[in-house]
Amino acid sequence: MPGLYIHVPFCAQKCTYCDFYSIVPQARKQEFVDALIKEIELRQSFFEEQQISSIFFGGGTPSLLSLDQFQKIFSQISACFFIKNDAEITIEANPEDLSDSYIKGLLNLGINRLSIGVQSFIDDDLIALKRSHNSKIAKDAILRAYRLGFHNISVDLIYGLPFWKKNEWSYNLDQITQLPIQHLSAYHLSFEKGTLLHKQREQNKVQETSEALSDLQFKQLLSFAKDQGFEAYEISNFAKNKMYSKHNLSYWHRDSYLGLGPSAHSYNAKSRFWNVSNVKQYIESLNVNSLAFEEEKLTEIDMRNEVLITNLRTRWGISLDDYKDEFGVNALENLLQKAEPLINKGLVLNTKHLKLSEEGVFISDYIMRRLFN
Repeated sequence: MPGLYIHVPFCAQKCTYCDFYSIVPQARKQEFVDALIKEIELRQSFFEEQQISSIFFGGGTPSLLSLDQFQKIFSQISACFFIKNDAEITIEANPEDLSDSYIKGLLNLGINRLSIGVQSFIDDDLIALKRSHNSKIAKDAILRAYRLGFHNISVDLIYGLPFWKKNEWSYNLDQITQLPIQHLSAYHLSFEKGTLLHKQREQNKVQETSEALSDLQFKQLLSFAKDQGFEAYEISNFAKNKMYSKHNLSYWHRDSYLGLGPSAHSYNAKSRFWNVSNVKQYIESLNVNSLAFEEEKLTEIDMRNEVLITNLRTRWGISLDDYKDEFGVNALENLLQKAEPLINKGLVLNTKHLKLSEEGVFISDYIMRRLFN
């Protein structure tokens, strides 16, 4: 399922925890769109004649683009790529951007999936994280989007927040039950270097949540998902009625994907490459019909590790038959030899697929390190 990712690098303000490439000044939005249209043209041979199964606008904040700007982008995509009739087309959006007219415009463009960055339904959390919305705006945006025609809505939540009082994670999960949400992405807060949150920790203004409490909140998440009919199809992602993110599945199943826009990454089974993480350089390069990117050729060891990082995170795990077909009998025997102690401890299951047990999910990073080549 080849996928297309488009990185929109603009934000209204920088959240304390975010380390994705983005800038707050929006003066160059139109220049960015013009450069993006040129990049689409220059990359049109990437998929050869394969059909694209998913398009994902991420960021940054894609919902800061106007409907006219989206229309120009879609026109160029349609002119340069083959898109499946049932392609999943997702836009990440902030709740405060989702007016009635904007939602209707997104639907008219063919966008059929919304990923809404809520992060928390508690106003004090949103202030601390420097989000631009409050809980009422978030709930209203979800209800409005569903009423107007979006029936594939995903919401992002963060757990492990250091300023939580008792039961606040339970409160956040409870809000999901009251809203028409088909997909939930829930991530543990991380203190990434270069973020304001990391700086606050260094200054002892905040402290990380303890491992014991983090584990407890993750157990709450898994229990909630099971009770509410959300299938845990990846460590951080949960879907009702098999409404998986097709785009994310293309990453986890190692399908080819093309990333457009500054800092966007691409993968074609033989190499991965990534665009320059600088809007100015990105625009200037494309103004002279040049692509500013770096490339890494993948070795067999890289690809074997890639399988571990991606497939093992999912409910399907690693197909041992596929692994043998791709890398050979010796590589499979090496993998199983490394996995044997983990299987004996009940952390990994071997049922023609190597996958994490319920206990293993809690220490997935440790297991992957043990299996790495």
